[in-house]
Amino acid sequence: MLVNSIVRNNVGVRNLLKTSPPPEWSTHYQLRRFVLFLLLNILFGVLAVKVSAGEQDPHQGLQHYQTLSSQGHFRLQLQPKSSIELNTVHSWQARIIVQQPGSAFAHRFSQLTAADIQISGGMPGHEHGFPTQPVVSKIINRSPTQLDFLVAGIKFQMWGQWVIRVNLAAEKDVAEINLNLLP
Repeated sequence: MLVNSIVRNNVGVRNLLKTSPPPEWSTHYQLRRFVLFLLLNILFGVLAVKVSAGEQDPHQGLQHYQTLSSQGHFRLQLQPKSSIELNTVHSWQARIIVQQPGSAFAHRFSQLTAADIQISGGMPGHEHGFPTQPVVSKIINRSPTQLDFLVAGIKFQMWGQWVIRVNLAAEKDVAEINLNLLP
């Protein structure tokens, strides 16, 4: 009731209600706003997909992936040596980083060899592994808290969801990288 009396007694509000909308509210203006809104949503959607697939390496333009191990002892980083193509055997550069220097795990980590690292994976949705048996082919660099190595023999035969597992069997600790390979 109070609002109605204010509106009835206020000539400016009454005149504002009787006038047509400003010219910027025209159909042409609304269409331009809608198209801009649509293009921005498409742009941000594409960027979100790119970012969620992995971080871009500024030096090589290749994606790299990282995750924390199941027990939290180490962080795994993986990066393909070349672009990922189907039915091609790939090599990947890997890095294991100790999360707690000075721990018992860090002490055992210093004695880790290529034979202690098991590589596996596959397509969980299709319930099959890799068509190849990936292995640690070479240890590149070692420090007390970091190990860089090459993984050879990873092959993807179809697009879709893949998992790469790096298992330190003696530690009962595994790290899994999930990939969504798209054409």
